[in-house]
Amino acid sequence: EADLFARLPDVLRKAIAVLEPQLADNPQDRATLLATVDARLRLASLASGSEREALARTALAAIEAQASARADPRLRALQVESLLLLQRGPEARTLGETLVASGYRDAGFMVLLRANGIASKR
Repeated sequence: EADLFARLPDVLRKAIAVLEPQLADNPQDRATLLATVDARLRLASLASGSEREALARTALAAIEAQASARADPRLRALQVESLLLLQRGPEARTLGETLVASGYRDAGFMVLLRANGIASKR
């Protein structure tokens, strides 16, 4: 297990290297967008300093570039995570609470909110 965790950043970088060209070829492909943004955020959560910030900013920019992002709660949840990684807590709180109020209850998202003191244990 420890070896797998140690290799995780490299695995995520390889995944991003595969996904980014696919996303560039078809930026409206929601599945590719979700996978790419998620991989960037997983890597950002393991990184520190400028790499963490750069990955989170890139993920946030990809989400904000989507005209239909407001309609997709999965993208909004990833936006909350991006904002948290960028130390933009008040924005993350507002968006996170809005998603919860709308009924969005992805388990991983709820854990993220609770870990950051945003959501109740509903």
